[in-house]
Amino acid sequence: MKHLWLLSLLLMAGLAWGQETVWAKRVYDQKAAGQRVEAGAGATEGNRWQKLSPEQRKELQQRYRQFQEMPAAEQQKLRQRYDRYRELSPEKKQRMQERHRKFQQLTPEQREKLQREWQRIKQLPTKDRSQQRQKLHQRYFNGSSDR
Repeated sequence: MKHLWLLSLLLMAGLAWGQETVWAKRVYDQKAAGQRVEAGAGATEGNRWQKLSPEQRKELQQRYRQFQEMPAAEQQKLRQRYDRYRELSPEKKQRMQERHRKFQQLTPEQREKLQREWQRIKQLPTKDRSQQRQKLHQRYFNGSSDR
């Protein structure tokens, strides 16, 4: 949960840059034990960095520094999550973004409660997890008011 905001920012940054820039085309090669590989030769639509506002540039630079300071294992996790996100269908991406917006609207107390419930569900036997997860999603993300 603590890295959810960073993941969302990385996703937004990746979407802002698009798939044509060198930065967005860095691929994590599974066979190379996580070594970064450059897979592109510059932006075809011009330098998108220059199109960002100074505030956006500053924010992305700060987040990038935070990302660089993370342990390599955490960086790897975020890159994998981003890769999985990029492979989602547009409908699933939209649903995920909507859930993230709804999560951001929760109060800190609601977020803590959700995190505790999620941790409890993770401890359940496999057969019980699915049903409990569905209930949790309905309660927090499908507009139910009994939070």
